[in-house]
Amino acid sequence: MQRDIRDALEQVTDLQALFDVVARGARRLGFEQCAYGLCLGLPFTNPKTLIISNYDARWQRRYCDAGYLRIDPTVAHGMRSDSPLIWSNELFRHAPQLWSEARSFDLRVGWAQSRFGAAGTVGMLSVARSHDALSTAEMAARDAACGGWSSPLTSSCPRRFAVCMVSNDRR
Repeated sequence: MQRDIRDALEQVTDLQALFDVVARGARRLGFEQCAYGLCLGLPFTNPKTLIISNYDARWQRRYCDAGYLRIDPTVAHGMRSDSPLIWSNELFRHAPQLWSEARSFDLRVGWAQSRFGAAGTVGMLSVARSHDALSTAEMAARDAACGGWSSPLTSSCPRRFAVCMVSNDRR
């Protein structure tokens, strides 16, 4: 699986095609939905951010309109750590409205991980499903199958998304 995903990621040149590869990989890992966020570290005073997802369009609008990016604990964690993070009630204890609304859009079980790239670039993959909590056994099995839980989906993504983002801006 790792090689298939890495090869596909290297061949695409536009954002939607790149995200489609990531979404297919997430489905292969057992997740119905995913989002990829990229923060380009420059310019330092106003870094450019991209979020692309296959979450329900109504949830995407609500998340943006409510300013949830500023209080999302997965984002806060992902901006400072590349450790994987499993969604939980405890994680969202300081953002109960966000957690409640996310669950109302079938974003009930999730996992996120960031990767840091050159010049302050941070990319974060979040995967979600509506059922079946993540067990220790599932995490171990995914880790063994993937050579690291999400390694093929996260390792080269910040660079690939940044390249596609810059290419799309030039068009």
